[in-house]
Amino acid sequence: MKKLSVITIAFMVLSMTMGAAALEEKTIIRKDGAAAYAAWAGVDNTTTYVDVTESDDTTTVYVTVCSYWSCMYGQTMAPEDVFSVDKLKSATLSPVKVTISDYWSYKTVTVQVDWTGQGEVGTSKYHTIGKFGDYFYKFSGSTSMGNASATGSIDGNDLGTSMYGGIYLFKDAIMTMEK
Repeated sequence: MKKLSVITIAFMVLSMTMGAAALEEKTIIRKDGAAAYAAWAGVDNTTTYVDVTESDDTTTVYVTVCSYWSCMYGQTMAPEDVFSVDKLKSATLSPVKVTISDYWSYKTVTVQVDWTGQGEVGTSKYHTIGKFGDYFYKFSGSTSMGNASATGSIDGNDLGTSMYGGIYLFKDAIMTMEK
């Protein structure tokens, strides 16, 4: 009888914890990455902007080229090995093809950029917690960023030295829980 009572109590406790666990769903997502951006102004009234973001196993390259009358822009998911960052000292985008468009026409360009970090490095940290009914979230992360000058080319045409640019590293985590 004593053994049956212990088993019954253990089963009751276990079923209560299983019930609570069944009502609770928890998700944690972490992202670490690096990015760099730069903009150039040409003597022919052409403005070029390149932004590269690498996170986990994805590298995205954005390109915008604007002339006096139109803008062409596009993005591509590039192979992992085309973008490298040495802390905030330098970054390199190896030649990568990006299709850009102004909605009427399309063309594929080859983009290559080298960044050199300059000046002070800034770091920011952030943390947010929220609750809405049975939904709870917690978001936290940090970003380190520094200014950079960049040189690059599109289809082998030298862009010169950028007007501005930057390199940054980031770490983000979000946890959500629903009861």
